[in-house]
Amino acid sequence: MPSDYAYIGKSLPGVDAPAKARGEARYTGDLGLPGMLHARILRSPIPHGRIVRIDTARAAATPGVVAVITGQDCPNSPVGTWLNLPKIFDQYILAKEKVRYVGEEIAAVVAEDEDTAAEAIEKIVPELEALPAVFDPEEALKEGAPLVHAAKERNISIRWAQAHGDVVAGFQKARVVREDRFKTQAVSHVALEPHVTLAHYENHQLTVWSSTQVPFYVSRALSIALQLPEERIRVIKPFVGGGFGGKTETYGNEFIAAFLAMVTGRPVRLSFTREEVFLGTRRRHPMILDVKTGVDAEGILTACDCRVIADGGAYTGYGLTPLILAYTFINLPFRIPALKFEGYRVFTNLPISGAQRGFGGIQPRFALESQLDMLAEALGMDPVEIRLKNCIQPGEKLPSNHQIRSCGLRECIEETARISGWQEKRGKLPRGRGIGIGCYGFVSGAALHRLEPHLPHSETSIRIQEDGQVEVFSGAADIGQGSDTLILQIVAEELGIPPSSIRLVAADTRLTRPDMGSYSSRVTLMAGKATQNAAVNVKEKLFAVAAEKLEVTPADLVARGGQVQIAQTPQYGLSFGEVAQLACREAGGPIQGVGTYSPEPGTFMSPTFSFGANVAEVEVDLETGKVRVLKVWGTHDCGVAINPLAVTGQVEGAIGMGLGQALLEEMGFQGGQTFQADLIAYPIPTAFEVPEIETICVPTEDPVGPFGAKEAGEGTSLPIVAAIANAIHDAIGLRCFELPIRPETVLQR
Repeated sequence: MPSDYAYIGKSLPGVDAPAKARGEARYTGDLGLPGMLHARILRSPIPHGRIVRIDTARAAATPGVVAVITGQDCPNSPVGTWLNLPKIFDQYILAKEKVRYVGEEIAAVVAEDEDTAAEAIEKIVPELEALPAVFDPEEALKEGAPLVHAAKERNISIRWAQAHGDVVAGFQKARVVREDRFKTQAVSHVALEPHVTLAHYENHQLTVWSSTQVPFYVSRALSIALQLPEERIRVIKPFVGGGFGGKTETYGNEFIAAFLAMVTGRPVRLSFTREEVFLGTRRRHPMILDVKTGVDAEGILTACDCRVIADGGAYTGYGLTPLILAYTFINLPFRIPALKFEGYRVFTNLPISGAQRGFGGIQPRFALESQLDMLAEALGMDPVEIRLKNCIQPGEKLPSNHQIRSCGLRECIEETARISGWQEKRGKLPRGRGIGIGCYGFVSGAALHRLEPHLPHSETSIRIQEDGQVEVFSGAADIGQGSDTLILQIVAEELGIPPSSIRLVAADTRLTRPDMGSYSSRVTLMAGKATQNAAVNVKEKLFAVAAEKLEVTPADLVARGGQVQIAQTPQYGLSFGEVAQLACREAGGPIQGVGTYSPEPGTFMSPTFSFGANVAEVEVDLETGKVRVLKVWGTHDCGVAINPLAVTGQVEGAIGMGLGQALLEEMGFQGGQTFQADLIAYPIPTAFEVPEIETICVPTEDPVGPFGAKEAGEGTSLPIVAAIANAIHDAIGLRCFELPIRPETVLQR
């Protein structure tokens, strides 16, 4: 356990913190190359239309303009998100025949400076023939609705259904049944750093620096789109100012900058404005959830029937993924013996929906956690009690037949109730004050491989030089969550040397081993386990040499305090530097080790799951309808917390984002045009809105993860919305079925 470790379980500051604090961190927008050009994109002003022609003559004639391109100049290779499923690709680098949403890329300019590029883009004249458009997903499903993609019979991107157990019999057993409709909204990621790419094509080699969560994925996507062998592409991730899922795909900034670099033979930088981030990247899937849930007289769940309509926007994007996740998270973290699920991802003439923190989970947890409170109320039962009766336990199996190896959910619920003063507050606070709870289970990495199924999900290599310098090469992408620090702590623990003495090379497709990137809370478990395996591999080689020198067996040795010691007689040993020198001289060069990780064959969703609970206390202004969150208590089963400080930061960030979705944020559209494409019209929580947050890690030890660790932080975004909604009901008796919960909704109680 952490108390036995030198570096695991210790709250170390991020290795990148000094550079960030001193303003020395270099993000993609800070980078430049000699002769660098600047690109801008022309986007569609209408939601649906046929491209008749695009007049670029005046733009091309502007002094300082180097090139102007349209879809007709770009490769004919379609692009998409699931790179191993090219049959579902339905986009192009620039639109070719039709535009399908306001903001779709239709032309680009590259010029000597940003001002010239901005001037020239205004001179392009697109002639577009407007077509009927559809913006509401339910309207889009109706017969006769305008087709977003004419080749399809209906506006159904994906339909997916799943069932387990006898749902009919389950409802017959139920004492109480609730049937409700919930609606959730589109929200933006609002990462501090907009999307930026710098691309350079020289000597038939393409080098791309980009603000991305998935450098190896970007490399593969560029290879497909530009018809360029992947061995001629290098993608480097500099410092990234936040991603939250919004940088897990390849966007126009990468495709267009790379293509223009190839066209011009000069470096090209393309930066999105904040408005372009809203229009041209991704948003959380708005969902309509019709949920029917039953419990017996004891409060035990008997059945659930869930139908989901997800607004996918104009293109396929992640396709099936949000539906699989919604099915998983309507079930987790509770035991539902019979569940019927039917989901539709629907095309509309709106910006594309994609991954966002808590992908596919916030919407169903809002629905089911709200219903659990309603069912408990109908039975005269405490909301905490009904959750304790139904929470999944270690050793139980999910409907996918996946066994839950570690689970501290019960302890999380009990601890959150205790520290929040639940029994003293629930139903007993003055009118306008209330307290509510929500729970979650979340993935520790996705089992599905986004590149090639035969490749490891993560791979790390370690090299030890004769002078004792340890170099770690990992493709994992630190986007602010602290994974670089975590990787160093893991290597330091295995080798018994300080993290500060280790050099890390990360997220560079030329220098590091393949890794699928930073998404689905995969880095701690997958990249972490690959790193631990690599460290064990090199340690075995060092121990073999040290054992011979010390005249013991390798099993007698331990690495700690910068030495390789005999465990039973620690006064006898060698310094790490001495062992490294001996091993390298014997090997005739550096000592190298490789570690990989992939989930067990047959894993449906994730190798393991985190669990937790949030309690929120709110105050409702009865005159204005404004809701203020006073405090949030969050308990989190993340296995062994490798870095508790980082876990706390992630939990607090997830709760802050969830608060925004509950009360403030919504991408509104009118005629396909958003009227909230800046940070004035689109409010996000600030330090004034984010309340005091008390975080507790409930210790478990997961058999899969490195040192017993698993996902930390993202899952906490799932229950906070429901906890706030349930607290509002406790405060004023109002049930909330639609997000965000605005003051006008509260006043209509």
